[in-house]
Amino acid sequence: MSFTSIILILLSIVIVILLFRLIVQNNLYFTSFFSKKIEILYTGNSIEETLVQVIKKLKFKRINIINYEILAITLPSIWSFSEKIKINIEQKKNNKYSIIFTSKCLFPLQIFDWNKNKRNFSRFHKMLKSTNQIEFI
Repeated sequence: MSFTSIILILLSIVIVILLFRLIVQNNLYFTSFFSKKIEILYTGNSIEETLVQVIKKLKFKRINIINYEILAITLPSIWSFSEKIKINIEQKKNNKYSIIFTSKCLFPLQIFDWNKNKRNFSRFHKMLKSTNQIEFI
């Protein structure tokens, strides 16, 4: 097999993967991610503190808060090297908030996440439901 054949095969694989991601997942990113927006009504004092407590209960690491944005990293697992968790908080009126949760594989070339990013959101959502200060709209 010649060098040109190998290059053509590799390029074909990359194109097939990109087409798959475009058709099935509606994106062209190599790195797998999951993002979901939820609307809540918050009755506590500090939404950032409440969300940080939820994240700590989930055992996410390296938690940073920067202007209504919370960043965290998950621990490595058999399913992925780690994920970067990003939570954007947008304040609406009358204690209403939009929360955009994004979980993205930390390794840039991890194409498949085996639903780990979606499970990160599910765990986060379940823990939010158990919080007395948050009501889903």
